Amino acid sequence: MAAKCRVTSAAVAVAILAVAMAMCSTPTDATPPLTSWSGPGGCAGQTATVEYCGICSDLQYYEGQDLAQDYSATFYTDFGCAGTTYHTIGGFRGTQYCGDFGFRSVYIDC
Repeated sequence: MAAKCRVTSAAVAVAILAVAMAMCSTPTDATPPLTSWSGPGGCAGQTATVEYCGICSDLQYYEGQDLAQDYSATFYTDFGCAGTTYHTIGGFRGTQYCGDFGFRSVYIDC
């Protein structure tokens, strides 16, 4: 009976260690795919991020956007990914679009 308890305790210890290692290796400072600014005057003021791809996201702020490099996205002029579209491939390549270009929602490709 004691041998079984030692094996079970060892298995639990290994599982706890594996979870701890996985948590430590998860990046916590990953750059979100899209940052938007409240203004005034473009890329200034408060920021909001869109952190998920594969779903439509309404933008919280409209005065400036920065799509991270290597992401592709479709921007829409209406909420709910409706209206006129503007498609970008490969991010803005280090360029921030400062000013209200009329974008109100975005679909970021995964």
